[in-house]
Amino acid sequence: MEESSIHKLPKALFHDILSRQPIQTLQECKLVSRSWLASINDPAFHNLHLSTADESESTIFLLVFSDWPKPKLQLAELGATEEETAKTVKIIQLDGSMLLPDFDLVGSCNGILCLYNTVSDDPLYIYNPFSSSAHCKELPKLTVHDTDTICRVVFGFGFHSRTKQYKVVKVVYYKQSEYDFSGGNPEAFVLTLGTDDDEWRRLGRIAYALAGPASEATVECRLHWKSCNLGDEGVVSFDLEAEEFQAVPGPKDCSSFDHLVNMRGRLCAVELSSDGSVGVWVMRRYCVKESWSKEFAIPSHVPRSYSMEGGAPPTRRKKNGIKGRSFKVLWEFKDGKVLFLYRSKCLVVYDQGSGGFEDVCIRGLPQEFQAFVHMGTLISMDPVSNAQHRA
Repeated sequence: MEESSIHKLPKALFHDILSRQPIQTLQECKLVSRSWLASINDPAFHNLHLSTADESESTIFLLVFSDWPKPKLQLAELGATEEETAKTVKIIQLDGSMLLPDFDLVGSCNGILCLYNTVSDDPLYIYNPFSSSAHCKELPKLTVHDTDTICRVVFGFGFHSRTKQYKVVKVVYYKQSEYDFSGGNPEAFVLTLGTDDDEWRRLGRIAYALAGPASEATVECRLHWKSCNLGDEGVVSFDLEAEEFQAVPGPKDCSSFDHLVNMRGRLCAVELSSDGSVGVWVMRRYCVKESWSKEFAIPSHVPRSYSMEGGAPPTRRKKNGIKGRSFKVLWEFKDGKVLFLYRSKCLVVYDQGSGGFEDVCIRGLPQEFQAFVHMGTLISMDPVSNAQHRA
């Protein structure tokens, strides 16, 4: 269809058609004409595309982060099903990663990344690699009185669908003795992006020892961390609207779990067994302890592509915690297959139906890396930070 013909369509219909295109296609559509560029750069269209992308899951991305020999952030494009994955994977280098010499990832929300300076934990940055203003935007710094006694900092980043607000959370733990490496007496702060009063607000002291460096799963507009001091509870949430921390009951028949993940909008806990197998527990009704059930188990498996040859990067201690782990569940495809990261080296798909495994081969990946699911959107940095994003 020629441009002159397609522009005879009602604007709403034209935008609806465009909104169903993959993010990479939309990047190319910007080059068609000035009118197409204006349509795609319209903040209202960004919100429409976000809602469509969230429903269709036509394309997902993996953020691939490595901190050795220097921090490097890449983006791998995956298909919506395991069959499409092997055909469509490619690496996209993020220009924004060159702006920060030493950084780590807080999280990804609606296509927006939140990064932080690992040397001083400040400042933080937000960044969308697909927006028209693809650059890192620095957020206000947090000032605390006892800077010299800070032991570690735990972060969170999320969006509330009703209030339409993005928020960044920082929980600061202070040294309780000279050789204290976990900290205590935690103090919580929150920054709401896009408000007139664009500064950190103190929420007060909290009673939870959160595992860092950042929240692991966002469910029901709440951030979730694994807790180190709650025993059977094991999970702490932060309500992005009420701005309150709360203990969440963990699986009653699971002695301990390794990490949390959002699978199909439900909170899941991943349990590692001594025999190498992995159990995935699902909370079917949010915050109801009795609703936890073991959804499936992944048998012990060593990927064909896994190798110890070439050695490994030196062990690095990070004061805020380490995201790397022996096994991490990343995503459940529409067909029920599960994507996971093995020993920070291999991406593997597990088929619940057949019980088989398939390596996901992506050229150009670092020797050792972390991986996070990311959604490709056009949400602009300026609307987020200047209160214009009101989808």
